[in-house]
Amino acid sequence: MARGKDFKALVFMGTQAGLQVVNRLKEYTEHIYAVVAPEYGYQEHPMGNMTLITNYLDDAGMQRWMDRVKFDLVIDGVSADRPDISEAIRAAAERNEVDYLKVIDKLNMISRVSICKTEEEFADKTAGMLGCILADSAEVYRVASETFKKHGKKTDDLMAVVPADEEQIRLLKEYGCPASNIFCFGRHPSSEFMAIFFSEYNIEYFLFDGVQCSRMVSKFDAVERSNVKTVVMGDPSSGDGMTADKAVRYIRKTYELSR
Repeated sequence: MARGKDFKALVFMGTQAGLQVVNRLKEYTEHIYAVVAPEYGYQEHPMGNMTLITNYLDDAGMQRWMDRVKFDLVIDGVSADRPDISEAIRAAAERNEVDYLKVIDKLNMISRVSICKTEEEFADKTAGMLGCILADSAEVYRVASETFKKHGKKTDDLMAVVPADEEQIRLLKEYGCPASNIFCFGRHPSSEFMAIFFSEYNIEYFLFDGVQCSRMVSKFDAVERSNVKTVVMGDPSSGDGMTADKAVRYIRKTYELSR
């Protein structure tokens, strides 16, 4: 394992955390290879003394780079809604006996977002809500509607948006959601579309499941584009991975990096 300025890292960038790690590490070594294809979720390219890889790397592409450059560390900064890509990156690192590190954005720092680590905390947070409320799954709708009923509140303004999935629709009806309050979109509505939907239906609160990674980034993007307050059931930052600051501290210590 190389240390100091000979340290070599392959960074798959798809998040703000990935960019922050690259910008910090390039102060310590010239051997940073940043993979910035749009499939990983990030829009900007880092600047400075490093190698940019702009094309998407499949298994064979990853292997070619790992054979060409003997990396000490693979850093997975891919967006949370692409777990399939993260799994492929991890597998490639393990196959080549290269250290693997996952970095994640600290999502609870985003404005207008409340992270509730437990269902009970989520219920307490939703109890006092007024106005139009949108849940993004049958399970989230269930918890919110049960909370409303417990506090003697009507659920007329509680709506749900789900994929055109028969099981989700069946569960919503079972939980008492009227058909007029159920909206079904394609599996991947854009953040721009969701922000417009929030505005058209005067949505004041958006409730979603933080444990489910699907479309996590686009959901937060939609919130950032609107004035909607958001409550998340389950902490999306509590799973596998480190924030950028913690990752940089760990890398500096492990690989003995200094200016």
